[in-house]
Amino acid sequence: MADITIDKKKEFISKLKALLKEYNASIGFTCSDCSDTYCIYDEAISFEIGGHRVLDVRGWWIEEGDIRLKDIKR
Repeated sequence: MADITIDKKKEFISKLKALLKEYNASIGFTCSDCSDTYCIYDEAISFEIGGHRVLDVRGWWIEEGDIRLKDIKR
């Protein structure tokens, strides 16, 4: 797994944020109403590039306003 630069991480997150804004889109988690989610905590959606974790966004849904460049993992 090759290292990824912070600039590449920022570029990815910036483009993702712009796409969500442009299309007024969101990314989220969903499952059947009959699903059992007993004892789930600290939920977050993670983004990875080439096996390197780039960003975690807390919760089940991500909108443009939830993404902050300062939260990029180094």
